[in-house]
Amino acid sequence: SVFGVLVFSFIVWEAFLVQRNVAYTDNASYSREWDIFLPPDFHSNEETSMSII
Repeated sequence: SVFGVLVFSFIVWEAFLVQRNVAYTDNASYSREWDIFLPPDFHSNEETSMSII
């Protein structure tokens, strides 16, 4: 609808004009994601399964 397009346009326009601080970030130094090395060793050659026939 036209009203939805106007509201969306206002939200996008206002987002470009206002400079806000970041409330939450996944890249914090205390994040568990940064404790492991990338790529993870989940599918490495040492952990492949062996088929016995």
